[in-house]
Amino acid sequence: MNSIRKARTAAAGRWLQAAFCFALAASAHAQTALDDFDPATSGSVSAVLALPDGKVLLGGTFATVGGQAQQNLARVRADGSLDTAFTAEADGTVVAFLRQSDGKVLVGGFFTAIGGVGRQHIARLNADGSLDMSFDPSATGGSSQAVLGLALQTDGKILIAGQFTHVGGAAHDGVARLNTNGSVDAAFNAQVGESVSAVAPQPDGRVVIGGGFTHVDGQSHSHIARLNADGSVDGSFSAFFDASVATIVRQSDGRLLVGGSFGSPRIAVARLSVDGELDDDFNLHIAGARVMSIAIQRDGSFLIGGSFQFVNSVPRKNLARFGADLALDEGFDIAIDGGGFSPIASISQPANGITVLGGEFTTADGEPRGHGARLRDDDLFAGGFE
Repeated sequence: MNSIRKARTAAAGRWLQAAFCFALAASAHAQTALDDFDPATSGSVSAVLALPDGKVLLGGTFATVGGQAQQNLARVRADGSLDTAFTAEADGTVVAFLRQSDGKVLVGGFFTAIGGVGRQHIARLNADGSLDMSFDPSATGGSSQAVLGLALQTDGKILIAGQFTHVGGAAHDGVARLNTNGSVDAAFNAQVGESVSAVAPQPDGRVVIGGGFTHVDGQSHSHIARLNADGSVDGSFSAFFDASVATIVRQSDGRLLVGGSFGSPRIAVARLSVDGELDDDFNLHIAGARVMSIAIQRDGSFLIGGSFQFVNSVPRKNLARFGADLALDEGFDIAIDGGGFSPIASISQPANGITVLGGEFTTADGEPRGHGARLRDDDLFAGGFE
């Protein structure tokens, strides 16, 4: 009888130990998946950029950060508090960031001044956060002027997309290419005529664009098209969507992940081959959804964020993760709540081991978060970081 009691006691001890270890592991995962970062902006965040030193750039439509006055453009410290040394505020909404290899940061949006200095919808910040006074391409024209998308070519030239008709005084409608000093590259000439939200360069010099347009240079191209290196339309690229494309991200193998508000031939997110053919292996059911941002990890997995409630009938609130095999990561489930059109508007590419979320949301994983949140998870990002 004593041996039976001892065996039962030992088994119970092992069970309690296992349960305790599981609880610890679950607690550790919860703590690392979402940390205490909370910039507490007074309005929505449309663009986020995680910097290598742990600081974060925020762009959007806000008047305060953590209760301190800061308009539409801010830099916060690693703990989420406002970096008061950064004074480059914007007089209009900021919607796009792009960090160059030299540490300078391109900024796009609806603004007409940065730090009180005139800048028409595009500007560049030095690595210390001050305005680059030598860079002033000026994107103007159209009923609603803005730079919405930014990208770098391998040669360092800058692609800009948005709602404009002129750049640097020259006619460039919806998309343009800049030299590294900000002057307009006259060798690239595309005329879209409608809003372009996303721009993705390919290594061969061609450029994929996405947005609200239905024609490029007078030719029918529904919300996505590819341009040759000179800006002319590449007729061999036949992809199309029935509604607006918000983001295009190129994978390491050249394939394209596309997100938006479209419902055909895929719903909200799709993958295309290098030449624009639809990937039949990636077909999600997320009816009524919008995917506004996609971020790829080095191991090939990727995050999508936007406005949705389910992915293939699995509850996922505005944020989901997929493995390199395109399968939904069922172990990753961080609910993002609050906000209107875009609970998540931007996901930063990983930098220094962190990924930052920005949008209209007010809670993340059940915790209050003022339009910004940060993920830290060694397991989630085991593939490493840029």
